[in-house]
Amino acid sequence: MRLEETVEIARPPDAVWSYLADVANLPRWQGAVDRVEWKGGEAVAGDAFREERTFLGRRVANAVEVVAAEPGREFTVATTAGPVDVTARHLLEPAGSGTLLRVEVEAKRVPRLMAGMAVRAARKQAAEDLARLKRLLEGE
Repeated sequence: MRLEETVEIARPPDAVWSYLADVANLPRWQGAVDRVEWKGGEAVAGDAFREERTFLGRRVANAVEVVAAEPGREFTVATTAGPVDVTARHLLEPAGSGTLLRVEVEAKRVPRLMAGMAVRAARKQAAEDLARLKRLLEGE
């Protein structure tokens, strides 16, 4: 399963990146995330954290590693343990006086019987999450 969503945020790339890189913020902008165990502060490549989220009515726990952390440019995480292998790339680029944020999510080991439903639910959730992130960062 693969999906891509974009949003333009009226904040500079470094500010958007800083918010993304503090994974303690995940429950604030990702509706499916219930809890995060994190040391605090901005993440660097190689850092790890745990998250609990609800997806398709199931609560799941994931161990997650920060794969790439380039301030103002990219923040990528990947699950290292959990029911599905997921990689989420957050790519940032300047757009006028703000930031164009493109999120690419790739999930492997999605049960075939759930694939169609999972894609629809993930697309809907990603769009809602990015709209929430935009509102939070723009102070609306």
